Amino acid sequence: MMVDDKSTEERAAELAPAGQEPDSEAPIPQEFLDSMPPEERNQFVQLISSITQFGGPIFNPVLRQFTAEHITQVIDNDEARSRREADAEKSGRRYQFTYFAITIAVLLFLVVFFTLQQRTDLITAVITGIAGLGAGFGLGRMTGRR
Repeated sequence: MMVDDKSTEERAAELAPAGQEPDSEAPIPQEFLDSMPPEERNQFVQLISSITQFGGPIFNPVLRQFTAEHITQVIDNDEARSRREADAEKSGRRYQFTYFAITIAVLLFLVVFFTLQQRTDLITAVITGIAGLGAGFGLGRMTGRR
């Protein structure tokens, strides 16, 4: 096994693209590298250098500019989106209930109207139609959720 005596800074300078300075912030903190035994540090630096050389930079440079204010803004935007989704869901439930109540009111009106007219044959047809529509709607909702 061959031990390389180059420092971390020298390796970063070698790996930097032509015409560019190496990153001032290495992806591995210097304190961490200093705490390692020299032989393991050299092996580790060689591994990281080869990964960086063939796979590009380890960290996205934009993430270095990401601050606590940005994180707060992302959280606030997510909370606002969650509130909008909850409001939309609540509004949808109100509309469904309104349609249901109107449908029940119309059906009750028809049953009472045909009962007063003593047209039981029409009441039977209306009730059969309602049962068929209800069964079809329920079946559709049940199979649609799977």
